[in-house]
Amino acid sequence: MRININWVNQHLIEELYSAPIVASVLHDGFDIVLVELTSGEQIAIHLIERDIDIAYIQAVLEQNAANGRFTLFFLWSAMLLPEHGERYLPYDWMMTLLELYGDKIYAFENYGQNAWLFPVYFEPEPSGLWRQVHYGEAVDMAALHCQVVHTEGGFLNGKWRIATFSAEPQPQRERRQRAGRHHREPQRPSRAAIFAYYDLLGLAYDADAETVKREYRRLALKFHPDYNKAPDATERMQAINAAYAKIMEYLGEDEPKSSE
Repeated sequence: MRININWVNQHLIEELYSAPIVASVLHDGFDIVLVELTSGEQIAIHLIERDIDIAYIQAVLEQNAANGRFTLFFLWSAMLLPEHGERYLPYDWMMTLLELYGDKIYAFENYGQNAWLFPVYFEPEPSGLWRQVHYGEAVDMAALHCQVVHTEGGFLNGKWRIATFSAEPQPQRERRQRAGRHHREPQRPSRAAIFAYYDLLGLAYDADAETVKREYRRLALKFHPDYNKAPDATERMQAINAAYAKIMEYLGEDEPKSSE
């Protein structure tokens, strides 16, 4: 799997600049973004796209704290986190983040030029260590705030400076929805579904719209029943059309006309 971290970074920067509580972006290192709030607090935001462990998490927390900063991790969900709706037994490093952020891990996802930042909830079952995984809605940068958490008896013990997001009270959300000011991110299909469409067309997961169109035209010429007399040509062309339409919808492009 591949991801275009540049699009995720661009989305993050745009969201930060639009948040009234953000005074400035002090540094943009693509996978590490340093932000200063209007309160004067500084947050180091880390976009994680590869495997991590407890030692890494602790080292980042300690280094940021030594510089007077709070830490916020966003993890690439497709590579590092379980699927929405999955019953899952978290790794030790996941448990560390769950202890820090209150049974959730903040995540990012990217398809083409679209990016999302959202919480992934790991809801504890009544007994045992298993968790029910639930993907939340996009985070609201206006709800970003800093706090000190104390963890003990787990994989990471001590006091830690973290940044997290406040949950918006339900009555306030309902008022904003009625007033027509509530913005909702596009619905995300499951990763398995969208990646299957890319795989069917033989595309990289970060392919842009022009690349998708070019490959679609090539496959249409190869498998269209007018040119291909194989018994399954019609069925394959239908699958290609469906995959192309789904991908172009994700990329914000008009759906194609059928090639049948």
